Amino acid sequence: DGHRESPAQVKFGNHVKLGDRCWIGAGAGERFSIGDYSSTHGHCYLFGDISIGRYCLLSANIFISSGDHHFSLQPELYIRDQDVLGRQQEKSSGRPVVIEDDCWIGWGAVLKSGITVGKGSIIGANSVVGQDIPPYSIAVGAPAKVIKKRLEFSPPVLLEAAQSAHYPYLYRGFLHGQNETRRIEDHLVVPMSESSLAVLGKGDFSRGQISLWSDREQNIDVTWSGRRLSLSLSAGWNETEIRLEAGDLSERPTSPSAFFEGLNVLEFRHSSKIPLYFKRIEIFQR
Repeated sequence: DGHRESPAQVKFGNHVKLGDRCWIGAGAGERFSIGDYSSTHGHCYLFGDISIGRYCLLSANIFISSGDHHFSLQPELYIRDQDVLGRQQEKSSGRPVVIEDDCWIGWGAVLKSGITVGKGSIIGANSVVGQDIPPYSIAVGAPAKVIKKRLEFSPPVLLEAAQSAHYPYLYRGFLHGQNETRRIEDHLVVPMSESSLAVLGKGDFSRGQISLWSDREQNIDVTWSGRRLSLSLSAGWNETEIRLEAGDLSERPTSPSAFFEGLNVLEFRHSSKIPLYFKRIEIFQR
């Protein structure tokens, strides 16, 4: 019984479940997406430029919108008329809403425009979220405030697929669900999506060692501290060293938010047509 508006601008991942009487859509120039294995209960209104990650749980009666009303262009006018004026002047007041992977949004919550809910966070019932929520936080209230941490977000300088305690720092694009990890030659590995983001510890690091399995020969890009490195992988295991000084300056930042200030963030990009699997990464100081 859910309603989906503007289907060309709405993207659903695999194994997504929607409750009854959910209204989902996006306006002109906006994109709505919801990732694999995410679900909603009934009577949710989700409209606008919204990105919902993988393995997210949304309870019933949730309201999320990337739009805002124009109310101060000409206060003497009705707010509805100011909205029309804003559109005529191409002054958009909408800002994207991002819910990262593995979040639980409680019953009746309201998420305002322009906010990011960090990976692994929980939003309490009837909360009103008007500012960013850091990863693995529990936030409640109106306005929502962080009252507790699910874990202290403190990444190590060594990440391994065999260590589930490291999965919070395989931050985005690493497919480490219980039915997604694999074993290759008796090594546990994590499949990587076309774009994957790993977060490692603070410090002045300049080189690293990456262990990956590629099904075929391929080239991948690694962006680290504003530098892009191009790597050629062979079929099978690849034990590859990376050095910052060998990279070119990248025009695209790797950090999706201020959550990672001072941390080492590495973004991997590869062809979605050639499977790539993560085993291990370690970075070393200068």
